[in-house]
Amino acid sequence: MKTRTFRRLSRLALGLVLGLPATANTVTFSGFTWNSFYGPENLTVDGSGDLHVPTTSNTYGAAATTLAADTASLFGTYTDGGPGVEPGQEVWVLAVSGDQEFEAAVGAFGNFDNTVNVAYWYILTSGVMTSSNFVEFPRTAGDHTAGFNLLANGDLEFLYDGSVELTTTPADFAIPDLQTGLLTAGGTTEGQDGVFNSFTTGVPEPRAGALAGLGLVALLAAGWKRSERPS
Repeated sequence: MKTRTFRRLSRLALGLVLGLPATANTVTFSGFTWNSFYGPENLTVDGSGDLHVPTTSNTYGAAATTLAADTASLFGTYTDGGPGVEPGQEVWVLAVSGDQEFEAAVGAFGNFDNTVNVAYWYILTSGVMTSSNFVEFPRTAGDHTAGFNLLANGDLEFLYDGSVELTTTPADFAIPDLQTGLLTAGGTTEGQDGVFNSFTTGVPEPRAGALAGLGLVALLAAGWKRSERPS
């Protein structure tokens, strides 16, 4: 398993259980209610409907929303400035089960290595990181969609622009469900704005390969029915 020192987004499982800090501010974005995760972030929504997440004094910023119990996917969209541009935007999902906290992210590091994208996860047990893994993939300028599909078998897909960059199984990352969605900004100074264009949740999105497979099955079925017709 790969190892690397990641920034810890959360305030540990206890912080999530106790709730958001008293100084959190609230905005509505894409039909969801968002709260500042660390507390000092002044979340705003501009005239175009985009969410602005500023970095705080710890160089991170995050907006958090509580997800519906049946949420099986979540995706955020944003415009990335490309390699070397700060802050880097990421989409996160968190869940707490007993003394364990499950955290996963897709997007640009921003404050560690701002030249790449990363899909990564880790597990905290009683506040101590007990397991983690990651993959790196190219960061490019432009409009992007990042997020997750939680499949019926417990696998978690990390998606970026429709491509699966990483898949976990319950054997290594047994996230029970998708509880909290976060849109984050990671930079090197306070006050850097991470801008997000939209956020959606729902059922796992079918990908092009899966759709093609379904189409092939339908064609084969149609051909079988035609072959059964009397001549």
